[in-house]
Amino acid sequence: MTDSVFEIIGYHKELFDQHTGKYLGYIKMSVPDRSKAKWGYFGRTLHHVKGTATKNGSTQFNVDGVYVTECIPICGRIKANTLQEQHNVLRDHYTKTSALRQK
Repeated sequence: MTDSVFEIIGYHKELFDQHTGKYLGYIKMSVPDRSKAKWGYFGRTLHHVKGTATKNGSTQFNVDGVYVTECIPICGRIKANTLQEQHNVLRDHYTKTSALRQK
């Protein structure tokens, strides 16, 4: 995974049912529970989770069991000070990723 052009302001541990794969909710975290190489879909693992999860931003429920989990970074603003720098950062990032996709 490449470095993000956005500030990372937190993380979600997303929970999925281990049998059906259905999305159940998320748990907010201030630090990731796994290495950066294991973020996202390819970092899905079975974990025993105990805590309070959230679904749809407001519904909270207690979880205690084994779930398929995925760590997702929550992104904030673009890492730049001025509007011109923000445009330059996005342009450079887009140019770099477009060149990588064409290989």
